[in-house]
Amino acid sequence: MTTSELIKILEISKQALAKPLRELKEKGLIYVAISEEDQRKRALFLTSTGIHLMRDLNRQQQKQFSEAYKRAGDPTGAAFAAVLKEFAKDRPGMSFIDQF
Repeated sequence: MTTSELIKILEISKQALAKPLRELKEKGLIYVAISEEDQRKRALFLTSTGIHLMRDLNRQQQKQFSEAYKRAGDPTGAAFAAVLKEFAKDRPGMSFIDQF
């Protein structure tokens, strides 16, 4: 993912992204390299440490959401997902997210 794509998804300025990116690089969680799709652009990549952290955070978040869905009477989270999709459909970053 390029910084431009991330800025679009997060709907923040380049300036607002600079410090968090610097901190992630300093902590060894990401690195910047030439984009595989476009040699003129720089892209952000997770390091192996960043990948492990992302997976751990995803597992914890999935567990928390699963428990919350059950308590709310929506064990699959379908209603919540529908609300989020409706909320996000007109956001600038949604076209990028829809690619996945």
